[in-house]
Amino acid sequence: GIIFSLEYYSERKLLLSTSDDRTVAAWQFFENAEGQEEVTLLRRFYGHDARVWRALAIHGYLLSVGESSDVRVNILKDGTEHKSWRAHDGAPIFDCVYDQDVEILYTGGNDGSIRKWPKWWYRLKPRILPFDVIPFDTENDSKSRIQGSGRWSENKDYPKSATLLDLNHVIVSMESGRVVGMTWQGKQFDLLYDERCEGYSIIKISPDLKVLAVAGNNGHFYTAQISFSVLIFRKFQKMNQQNALFYTQRKYS
Repeated sequence: GIIFSLEYYSERKLLLSTSDDRTVAAWQFFENAEGQEEVTLLRRFYGHDARVWRALAIHGYLLSVGESSDVRVNILKDGTEHKSWRAHDGAPIFDCVYDQDVEILYTGGNDGSIRKWPKWWYRLKPRILPFDVIPFDTENDSKSRIQGSGRWSENKDYPKSATLLDLNHVIVSMESGRVVGMTWQGKQFDLLYDERCEGYSIIKISPDLKVLAVAGNNGHFYTAQISFSVLIFRKFQKMNQQNALFYTQRKYS
């Protein structure tokens, strides 16, 4: 096949090559008994559905990207598939780089964006969770006092939308207008309440994982700063009755 990229690690004498045959090849350089330099094919990595354009060796993992929009992670030592995810909404990924100082992977895609991925994103292997991993007692929970609202919820409450805050916390918007934090161990805690979010609300987390926003269906929304899994709600704003929530490139502090 045609070779698209080469990545050489001098301290390990390791060379990675990517190709249009949808594989990544790892080559090992060594000195033979006569002191001459030789190279041998250490391993081939499979799994991509299209051409592979870049591969990196990072902390014992091999990360590869290409035309299929997937980032694939394999164990470098034995070739075992570790995880994969679709990084650019179906657009081809042209390149990737790794910043060792902050341990962040950056990918650049044909959708015109550059995305960053913290180390836990590619290191931790996903788990298939059973449906009852988070017990949600709507009967008892609906009778609990809503924090800051000064009133009691009379009706049975239901989750309407959810998003993952980090590896242990899920943020859920409720039918009543509440936003509830939950852990995989089943602990629940109220974050905010606004009757204008009753019926339906959506929640989004910014790409840099620092800001969470909650929007109701009448143009009102909250923004909250995320700091070590703690939500600090800073301000209340109003939109012109728009039913969409998205993030710009504004930098939050």
